[in-house]
Amino acid sequence: MIILTQLKNKLADLKYPSIVKREAGLYHFAILLPEREYLVAFLQHIKVNLDQQYYEGMADHAVSESIYIHDSDHIGIEIYRDRSPSEWIWNNNIVHMVTEPLDTIDLLTKHNTKTWNGMPLGTTIGHVHLHVSNLNRAKKFYNGTLGLYHTATYPGAYFFAADGYHHHIATNTWIGTNILPANNNEQNGPGLDHYAIVLPNNNADIRKLRNNFANLRIGIDGNIADADRQYHDNSFYVYDPNGIKMQFLFC
Repeated sequence: MIILTQLKNKLADLKYPSIVKREAGLYHFAILLPEREYLVAFLQHIKVNLDQQYYEGMADHAVSESIYIHDSDHIGIEIYRDRSPSEWIWNNNIVHMVTEPLDTIDLLTKHNTKTWNGMPLGTTIGHVHLHVSNLNRAKKFYNGTLGLYHTATYPGAYFFAADGYHHHIATNTWIGTNILPANNNEQNGPGLDHYAIVLPNNNADIRKLRNNFANLRIGIDGNIADADRQYHDNSFYVYDPNGIKMQFLFC
């Protein structure tokens, strides 16, 4: 789940630049379509219906095929489909990922029968990709603290995932390392408010996760966690080292 902020007032319009803000936060969120034919239908749809100023490009990442756009607030959006996991190439828990041109001829030749009628059943948020100031600190948090696997490295970017996926969270330093923390967003217009990670509602696992945050002196819902406190809520918030807010939802 992705929650985005809106402009707090009309004056913020004047402050919000038409280029990428130099602060930690959202690079893009990624919408995962259930089948390749839907990606083709979306491609055909945007050829006619998308203002070209919002188009960014297309790519083949070996594990997936992607189309990139942004909205009127310059929030990046990836629309993609996964290749079958049997096609992913792993080497010592590292997945092979690339950025190569998307073979649109193959797409349109093999899957050109479906009309785009909106996001199909089975569509999910596949991953989020974040701007951070330091990749090693990001790895310490997402890999060391949260326990996600470090699945891939790209120039200036680390990728993390659970359950054998290629990546659920990516981090990059492509706008630099001397950037503002994410909580500066309130002064600079729209962006990421927070994203949510959904986990099974298992009391033992919830307590283990909270205790891990407590031991590391990481705040929960704005307060330092207490390992001895009894928690009964089905969600809570934490912040990563760059001030990016995340919610843990237990269902």
